[in-house]
This record gives sequence, structure tokens and C-alpha cells, in this order.
Amino acid sequence: MRLDVSEGTMLAGPVCLRFDVADDSRLAVKLEAIMAFRAPAGTGRAFASLAQKLQALHAVDARNAGASLKETAEFLFGQGDWPGDGEHRKSCVRRLVETGMRLIHAGPRGVLEKKRRVQSAPRA
Repeated sequence: MRLDVSEGTMLAGPVCLRFDVADDSRLAVKLEAIMAFRAPAGTGRAFASLAQKLQALHAVDARNAGASLKETAEFLFGQGDWPGDGEHRKSCVRRLVETGMRLIHAGPRGVLEKKRRVQSAPRA
């Protein structure tokens, strides 16, 4: 996988990914990886860890764009009680932002490593 920034900066806020996929013998594997980007965290897919890391990076993007923790939670998980039972949603978003910052600091290796643990979405 390769991420190119064709103009501007990714630091300006949330980004929208577009995938160009070659139709070859590995098409099914490539499509599964792409679908993981769209999968909610904790779905049990083979690339769920990658999806969770992407969710953490989205949390950092939202915060860097000026979103509050509540707005970030709504962006990531949809509407819900704020801060939720035992402040679950608030704590979850804080952990996601923290994880996203660690991933950014680690660079591409942090995203691609399989051993990194990230926080999953709050319970509905």
C-alpha cells in the first residue's frame, strides 16, 4: 500500500482515501484490506487491527482540525450519550487520540506492525 498526498497536507483535517486496485491474482486480498479501512473496530476481520489504527488516526485528525472530544466521538461512533456510562465514550476517544499520536510518532512502522494494541469502539 502507498499513501500519496497530491496537494496540501494531511494535517489540515480528516482525509478521504481513494483506492486504485490492480486486477491481478491478489485482488481478493487487496479488497479485503481495503474493506478493513471501512470496517468498524472489533468486527473480527483479518485486518481489524489496521482498521482500529486508522480509527485512532482519524481521532487525531479530528482533534487537530479543532473538534472537541465529544465531536470526535460523534464523528467516529455516531450519536450517543456523552460522556456515557462511566465516561466510557470520553475515555475511549482520549485513548484513541493517544494511540493515534503514538502511531504518528512511530511512523509507517507503527501502523504496519501487528503487535500494537489500539482501543476499540465503545459499546452501543
